[in-house]
Amino acid sequence: MSTSDLKYIDLFAGAGGLSEGLSEAGFHGLFANEVIAEYANTYRQNHPSANVTTADIRNLDANEIRKSLNIEREELDLLAGGPPCQGFSINAPVRSILDDRNHLFKDYLRFVDAFAPKAVLIENVPGLVSFEDGNTLHAILNALATLGYGADVRILGAAYYGVPQMRWRTFIIGLRGKNLPASAFPEPTFHAPIRPNFTATFNGQPLVKMPSSETDAKFTSVKQAIEDLPILSNGEQGERIKEYRCEPTCDYQSLTIVKSLLIQLASIGKMSQRELFLNSFTKGKSSRERNFVKQDCSLSVPSRFMNEY
Repeated sequence: MSTSDLKYIDLFAGAGGLSEGLSEAGFHGLFANEVIAEYANTYRQNHPSANVTTADIRNLDANEIRKSLNIEREELDLLAGGPPCQGFSINAPVRSILDDRNHLFKDYLRFVDAFAPKAVLIENVPGLVSFEDGNTLHAILNALATLGYGADVRILGAAYYGVPQMRWRTFIIGLRGKNLPASAFPEPTFHAPIRPNFTATFNGQPLVKMPSSETDAKFTSVKQAIEDLPILSNGEQGERIKEYRCEPTCDYQSLTIVKSLLIQLASIGKMSQRELFLNSFTKGKSSRERNFVKQDCSLSVPSRFMNEY
């Protein structure tokens, strides 16, 4: 089975950041829930093929949603979600079990029970590990085990994977009826000057994935990420699409150029016009850059955009 055949739903979906990563990996989103209307509207714009509801998850009937999607139990490939993290954060003014947000993971588990997906993915802040001396994390892992999932937890640093952010996130991954292999969590591919400032062990096990000595790639800086963008004066708008200041100087810039191009291609209706646009875009570029762009775009547009045209 290819990733394009894999289906997922996203709970506590926000503006769709987690879904964007899943979509870029080839997954197809069926359903998303987000309680804040502005976030849900942004999600709809970026994932038009998904059925997005704006509601308090505590008021949703998971089994009715499953039936409306015409999905049998154990058919869904992935149930993803990031229950509200503000109450778990070590930066919260007060961390308390009386904060209603800290119990919403139970509704995520309610959906796991209703759908019985093949895999589950939970994203949260590192503070989840230490909250209530680890009892909340224990409760989540124990509940997943009761539902038949072999699950484990790790804390990943975004900078270790080429993202220009000093951001840490806790990830729980579980597989139904299977033990989770160690390879489920990716190995860091970049070195970065970041160090954990939170509890980094659980049940005596280290949670943070650190770069190995063989990793020689340096982290991506904010300067590297944005230095090719046009300079704008305060309040300036000008043309909707502006030229880059220079050719890409790093892989991150090359990647974002391709993503920008895909969005522009999505607004062009006819395939012949898209091909003309792509040829114009790559004119004057080196053969390596032309191949990079055309290989990644292949004159196609992600299905979530194309459904609108």
